[in-house]
Parts: sequence; C-alpha cells; structure tokens
Amino acid sequence: MLAAEALKDIISPNESRQITPELIIDIVAEHYSITIQDLKSGKRSSNIAIPRQIAMYLCREMTDVPLKAIGSILGGRDHSTVSYGIEKVADDVKTDEALCNTIDIIKKKIIAGDFEKDIPDDVIEFIAERLKNNVRQIEGVVNKLYAVYSIDGNAPTIGVANDIIKDIIYYAQPTEVTINNIIDKVAKSFGVSPEDIRSEKKKAEISNARQAAMYIMREVTNLTFEEIGGQFGGKKHSTVIYSIESCESKMEDNPSLKNNIYDIMKSIKDERLD
Repeated sequence: MLAAEALKDIISPNESRQITPELIIDIVAEHYSITIQDLKSGKRSSNIAIPRQIAMYLCREMTDVPLKAIGSILGGRDHSTVSYGIEKVADDVKTDEALCNTIDIIKKKIIAGDFEKDIPDDVIEFIAERLKNNVRQIEGVVNKLYAVYSIDGNAPTIGVANDIIKDIIYYAQPTEVTINNIIDKVAKSFGVSPEDIRSEKKKAEISNARQAAMYIMREVTNLTFEEIGGQFGGKKHSTVIYSIESCESKMEDNPSLKNNIYDIMKSIKDERLD
C-alpha cells in the first residue's frame, strides 16, 4: 500500500479531474432520469424544476462558478432566479430528510465520477463526511485514489483515503484562529477595525471589507455559506452568496483589489505552513 507522501506528485494539476457545473448538471439529470436539455429548458413541472434547483445549489456549493455563469449554463437564467433556487434548496434540506439524503447521494456520485464503481460506498461516505463541501480537497483525494488504483489495481480502502486526507488537510483546518486572522488581516488592509467588519455598519469601506472577508473565508476554509454567515452575526445563506458574488465582480473590475485580496490569502496560507 502506498503512503500518502508517495502520492503527492503522481498526478499533475493538468491531469486532475475537476468538478464542474457541467459535470454536476449531467449527474443530476442522470439521477432523476431526465435530460440535460430538460434542466436548461423553461419547463416548470416539479419533476424538472426541483432537480434544476438542486443542480443550482450543488453548482454553487461544489464549484467556484459565479451565479451569473450558473444561470447561463442552465438556459440563460438570471441572477435572482438562480439565487432563489439555491436558497430554496438550502432552506428545504434543513427540514426535508428525503431531500437531504438525495443530495448526499448525488454528491457521492459527483465526488466519485467515473471511478464510482471502483470506490466502495463506505469510502465515498467517509470522504464526503470528512471533507464536506471543500471541492479542492475532494478533488485532491479522489485524484490520488485514482493513482493508487491505477498502480496496484486494488479497490481503495478507508485507511488509504484517511492517509491521503490527513496529508491534504493537515494545514487546512478552519479554526477560530484562522477566522480571526482573516478578519484581522482584511481589517488592516482595508483601514477598518475587526469590530467594524463583524458589525452591521453599511459604510462602503466597511461593506467592501466584510465582503472580502467572506470571500476569503470561502476560499481558504471548509466553512459553508451558513457557517460563514454565523461569523458575521448570523447573516443568511443568500446574503453571504450575494456578498461573495459582489466581491468577485469588483475583483474583475479592479486589478488592485484582486491583487490585495490574493496577497491576504497567500499570507494566510503561508502562515499555516510555518
């Protein structure tokens, strides 16, 4: 059995399998026995509309693709329609156990991809439970499992998966220290206080800093949208999504802001490795 350390360089980033909106939509359509065109169409029957909303939700949870792009992929739907679909599913999974189980099943299919038949269910469940919605880490684990399987031909075990996960997340645990560090660094960079960022103040410089902090938390921690909102006085899932989308849009238009945020993220990641 290969140790996790020996797997680090087996698969280059260019060869890595990636989780994309197209992959998610394809798997959602297959799961519900409908077509991709159904999901992209204007059909409003529940057997189409619900899977479409689930596809929106999973695209936002499992990729970094902006809402506008998700809407474009799903038949040119506007930002508000996609945001509503995501929020609807996010609210429903809290109380609908059947829906929650369905989404878990679809996530496992997305995680395993074409490798699903070769990964035992208990290993898929273990990966999904340990890594939640951190797509980069999930991709890393699955790609390394591919490497193990291609070398020795044996079905991956929880032990192998656990070794790889330990290696991947060693420096990536979303601790309270990391959260506070993000807020402190953003506050210093944007010329506001940490208390301002966590507050309800709506001055432009404070709102911009708050949006940047949310964006960075999404990028460098395992926190869900709901958990990120909890760091800012319990802001709603939809508010966090809107804030991250706003930050992404401003970064596209402002290279200086983009570089500033990337510098903050690099500083945080570098400190984890010290």
